[in-house]
Amino acid sequence: MRASQPIDPTTLRITDMRFADIIDAPKRCTLMKIMTNQGIEGYGEVRDAASKTYALMLKSRIIGENPCNVGKIFRKINQFGGHSRQGGGVSGIEIALWDIVGKVYQIPLYQLLGGKYRDKIRLYCDTDVEGRQSGLEMGMALKERMAMGFTFLKMDLGIGMLLDKEGMLTAPLGLLEEMKTYAPHVLNAQGGSVTADMVRHQKSYALATTAHPFTGIHLTEEGLDYLTISQISTLYTLKKGSFWAFHASFSVHQGPLPSWVFPFSFLQAPPSWEAGRAFAGFPR
Repeated sequence: MRASQPIDPTTLRITDMRFADIIDAPKRCTLMKIMTNQGIEGYGEVRDAASKTYALMLKSRIIGENPCNVGKIFRKINQFGGHSRQGGGVSGIEIALWDIVGKVYQIPLYQLLGGKYRDKIRLYCDTDVEGRQSGLEMGMALKERMAMGFTFLKMDLGIGMLLDKEGMLTAPLGLLEEMKTYAPHVLNAQGGSVTADMVRHQKSYALATTAHPFTGIHLTEEGLDYLTISQISTLYTLKKGSFWAFHASFSVHQGPLPSWVFPFSFLQAPPSWEAGRAFAGFPR
């Protein structure tokens, strides 16, 4: 909503913060609205799958502040942010503040931040497969995204594919069983990170928030081979006129089949596409 009367930036003050949850999206998403005493509003987003609590706990610290003083407010609240989704509250507030500033001075936000660099951007598209997937299923899902016009894609081939396969993972005693019981979404589902149920169940919360290097989970050589074959299966599904390759974070682009096509860059790639198909057991 725009205020009907002229805005006085010097007397502008934050009066409230409201939220709206987006449902039926791939991940839980919360939009934020910061309101002011002159009727002008700014919108931000708490990061996908994060909790609006990260923003709500900052409300008392920004009420009464002038939203045009973005830097001052950011310095005040930045200490309460954190890594990944724990920073969603601070980031969402900053976005909303910049939105207000742009509206107050009737100027595009990019101009306030130093000017425009480009007129359009290439959209990136994540790719979800419900439940446990194979490389073939992931390839089919990526082809559907490509049919929609996306050319910059991401895929996920993780340890959820290996849980029930003997000799492919090593982990601290009982950890994998606990993950299956208390945090199965971490392994296969695409719905998000920390949920309200997980916070209530401390075991689940602890499993989901343990940083990757500290889980103690390792892939064996057999596990690496299995993921390699799954990824070649995905590539084979995608091949149509030109080769498609994935770098270490699984973004898609056109090109030859390089050594970093596999899930981890230290794996040795087959010397050619034909050799890759043969390695994966596909007909020539």
